[in-house]
Amino acid sequence: MNTLRARVLTVAVLGLAFTVALLTASTAWLAYQRSLDVLDDDLQRQLVHILTEAAQRPVQEVLAEEPPASRVATFLVSDGRIVAASRGPQDVLTAADVADLSSVQGVTPVNIEAGDTTLRSVSQQINSSQTVVVAGEYDAVRAGAWRFAGLIAGVGLGCLVLGSLGTSWALNRAVRPVRDLASATSRVPAEQLRPVPVPDGPREVVEVAVELNGLLDRVRTEDARRNRFLATLSHEMRTPLTVARGQLEALALYGPGDDQDAQVTAGVAVEEIARASAMLDAFLSLARSQEPGFVVKQPTYLPDVAQDLRLRLSAMPVTVEQPSAATVPLDSERVGQAVLNCVTNALRTASVVQVGIDHSPTWLTITVDDDGDGWPTDRNALLQPFTSGSGSSGLGLAVVDAITRAHAGEVELLDSPLGGARVSMRFPAS
Repeated sequence: MNTLRARVLTVAVLGLAFTVALLTASTAWLAYQRSLDVLDDDLQRQLVHILTEAAQRPVQEVLAEEPPASRVATFLVSDGRIVAASRGPQDVLTAADVADLSSVQGVTPVNIEAGDTTLRSVSQQINSSQTVVVAGEYDAVRAGAWRFAGLIAGVGLGCLVLGSLGTSWALNRAVRPVRDLASATSRVPAEQLRPVPVPDGPREVVEVAVELNGLLDRVRTEDARRNRFLATLSHEMRTPLTVARGQLEALALYGPGDDQDAQVTAGVAVEEIARASAMLDAFLSLARSQEPGFVVKQPTYLPDVAQDLRLRLSAMPVTVEQPSAATVPLDSERVGQAVLNCVTNALRTASVVQVGIDHSPTWLTITVDDDGDGWPTDRNALLQPFTSGSGSSGLGLAVVDAITRAHAGEVELLDSPLGGARVSMRFPAS
């Protein structure tokens, strides 16, 4: 029951069964009402006929000469007893003997019990002691309605079976393209993702196949990018780790020549390990930048941001401008990380670094200016991972770009008024 075909077939069969049941019930009710109306018409027509004839001659004589009717019989009742009766259905005549015909009052048809039978009757009083009663067998109407309902139910059951078979056949044809698509997809090895053939079928199935191929292309592209990224990270981290390992192995093998040699060796190892650690942190930031919740925006008071940056950069030759007293939605921790990356890159070639914070009703712009060597010719390539123009890991500006984009902002690499490079980060101010 977990397949689409089984679910649709179940719904279709239940719908057909409900339709058949509703049709049977409504048809039986209509047939019953129609038969009852015909019987009531016969009762009232016969009563009018008898009363018309009785106006010219005695009722007993009229009843004696009345030809037999197929559905009703007429009775003359006096003091609760049947005095005379016309010829009619034997079941009605027999039931009338045990029925209380004197309880019938008026020309509106009513049902009266007659042993195991029910009679439908109308009456008209002709004098103080005598009443003409016309009766018909109500049970015949009810039985006929049930027989008709059984016939309709049988036909409906046959239609239900045929409809179920037809629906099953149609569903098999409808889901065959889906099964073909699933089969084609299952044959694609994980290491060889490629588009699947688009099957012939309904438009919806074709659209699913096209969207699936688009998804496979994106997955394949992302997988290739990730593999290149991991291969580059492995290559980049191998250098500092190899240097640190070589220094420590030399120290372990030959021992320290003197305290100064040991300090130099340990210093080189620590520096290379710190470089590898920083590279790994940047890599993790880039990897997490694609996940929800990478940045958590909160109302942030800009003077507090400036003060936090001054504390982080207090050991560096960096000045931070005082911003306006405004509040913007930011992840101040991530923004601080981005500014620190920009400053660290700038100090590789610069002696003066300035951080500016400019606020407008629509944008918050944070700039990092330096008086260093400026940008290389292809400056925008520096926003890609492992692209560097100064011998660094090439992850710093990529992390800056990821943090800014996560804020729905953008990064521009411009020329600085100080003569070096400017990194401009723009964030939505609302």
